[in-house]
Amino acid sequence: MNGNTYMPSLLPYLGDTGAHLHLKISLASPDSSLLEKFSYPFLQIQLSDPFSRCIPAQFVTDAGSEIRSVILLVQRDEYSLSENALWPVTNQEIDECWRRAFSFSTKSDSNESTVIMAKQIRKDGSLAPWQSLFYCKLKKSFFHPLCPKCGLLLQQCYDDSQLESVGLQPYSTSLKRYLFCPACFESQGKSDYFTFAGKDVTCPILKDRRDLIKEFGQLNEAMDKPDPFPCLSCPRHQECYGAQNLAVSRIVPFSFYPFFMFILKDGLVNAADFISLISGRLPEDLEGQLARKQDVGRISCLKSLGQKGLNKTFFLFDKDQRYFLEVLYLKLSFLGELAQIIFSGSHSFHHPDLGFSFEKIWVKLSDQGSLLPILWNFKVKHLGLGAITAKTPFLPKFTSFHHLHFLGTVWFFTLLVNSKQDISGVYEELGRAVESITSNDNTALDSSIDIEISDVYSPENIFWDPTGKTFHKIWQDYWIRSLGLGWSLLKASFIGDSKWSRDKFATELDNLRRDIKNNLFQQDSTVAETDTVSHDKAIYVILSELIEKWSITSDDKKEDEIEETVYLSPKEREEFVQKETVSPEPGNIQETIILRPGSIPKKTPSPSSPNKEEIPETVYIAPSKKPSAPFTSSKKQSSKDIDAKKNATKFDPELQATVDLKKSRDKSSKAEIIDETVIFRQRKPKDKKQS
Repeated sequence: MNGNTYMPSLLPYLGDTGAHLHLKISLASPDSSLLEKFSYPFLQIQLSDPFSRCIPAQFVTDAGSEIRSVILLVQRDEYSLSENALWPVTNQEIDECWRRAFSFSTKSDSNESTVIMAKQIRKDGSLAPWQSLFYCKLKKSFFHPLCPKCGLLLQQCYDDSQLESVGLQPYSTSLKRYLFCPACFESQGKSDYFTFAGKDVTCPILKDRRDLIKEFGQLNEAMDKPDPFPCLSCPRHQECYGAQNLAVSRIVPFSFYPFFMFILKDGLVNAADFISLISGRLPEDLEGQLARKQDVGRISCLKSLGQKGLNKTFFLFDKDQRYFLEVLYLKLSFLGELAQIIFSGSHSFHHPDLGFSFEKIWVKLSDQGSLLPILWNFKVKHLGLGAITAKTPFLPKFTSFHHLHFLGTVWFFTLLVNSKQDISGVYEELGRAVESITSNDNTALDSSIDIEISDVYSPENIFWDPTGKTFHKIWQDYWIRSLGLGWSLLKASFIGDSKWSRDKFATELDNLRRDIKNNLFQQDSTVAETDTVSHDKAIYVILSELIEKWSITSDDKKEDEIEETVYLSPKEREEFVQKETVSPEPGNIQETIILRPGSIPKKTPSPSSPNKEEIPETVYIAPSKKPSAPFTSSKKQSSKDIDAKKNATKFDPELQATVDLKKSRDKSSKAEIIDETVIFRQRKPKDKKQS
């Protein structure tokens, strides 16, 4: 039996046994009469995985109070996997894949998102499959399939030699699975075999699920049954197993074969839904679209999130001009986590049906225990098999860039798709860019994508409704860098760019996110920067008028008078004011140091003296004269001093401020104090004459 004999029962967790706390699996409809119209009556979440399906469920009390919502990742009875001789996949490999996936999932997040049942763990710590499980829509009751002939449990056959002896395909080297009765086989040397679908009419011992359900009518009370069978005590037994044969529509397998199952904690939302939410889409609008598509599973996930605070605060800056940066930061964070999953080694799955798909990408939103909005607390997950295991246990490795292409397409979907343009329009524009890189050697972003011309790449498209959204040009670099990272993925996937590096890509993405985050949470907002610029322009106009006026009245100044403007850093200014300032003597040339805006400390006004009088003074800046060497201390000039010397005659309206210069002259001491002006002795002019 290949060590697969231990199979726990899920029945004790399903409430039919009277458990106080049980697992309630969501149904497609609460109406029993409507359930008969569903071939599979359980609510399913769209998941394009060939091996598994997603089903919402809840842990509830015996009074029906919900404790926690969960998602069940359940192994399929029929694999939607096309036969491909180049890519053979077998039952044994899939079993090992489930076990590896379970081990990877539980170790990677320390059980933060996975619920573990004690019975599903074997003694060696590996994952065990649950026993086959059937469901009666009428009684809403679960039960295990029993052998119609002896009433004992049916089990899956793992013995290849036994299967081959009766003309069936072996378990270990195929994707075929069969139920049989071990008790009948052991006592009589034979048994009927049951398959979910695809019975062979030439093989009388092989039957399908419908045959098995019909034969449940042969069970009777006299049989020694290990588990209760709900049909025996049902008053509608005759309807189900009589001439009308309604049992085949009322009884369905939850899982025909023994099945692996993960129980994932709630808070999951599909990636496409999450992207639209962080783009600013309203949840009620999203639910309306899903309702029109009859995607009840994804609606259920959204409603579950609504109970956890989805209808509360979404963003930090949605009423602020930094809203663009916040949305861009969240989207790049989502893409960064997805890139980590893809680059973790999971891309070694190269089977045509085992590749990545957008439907498998889900986002786990954390419980509302954080002060941040709900959309700021998330973790990207890839549900299903094929991409959640760390290593491929069976498929051969070969060079391929399909994972880069997948990430590149998701990249532009995330940044550009909104209510005004769908993915088809984005692909059409990207297609023209891809043609350009295959026809010439110039593969740079600006030579391939017309960012400034095409509206498809407009930064406003980051919002779900781009109408009327504003974008500050100072953030243009962030947007271009974001598009450039996505373009590098597509370029590498098409032409195998040897210069592309996973580590370099990750570093550039981290640096971009860091720069955006620093800008997003900086103290000075863009409004303040804009106001400063406007103030500087006004100052520039005033200074220009003053300079022109001073230039006209400066004709009486002699050519040998040298007056100089020197810039000092705040530290240099403080040292100079405290240690180097001296009172000028008559005949000395005075130099004015213009301090940078904001760097002038508040001065405590000294008490005025009745012997002092304030004399207005203007400072002449001689633009046509080459300045003398700026003031230096006894120490070696710093780089700032050198830069100050080089820029001594430059007029920079953004660095200079309008300073109202006044001089207080002390007649007794001849000391001069000029507000906001530093006066110091430098040298005497040659043959200075009195004017």
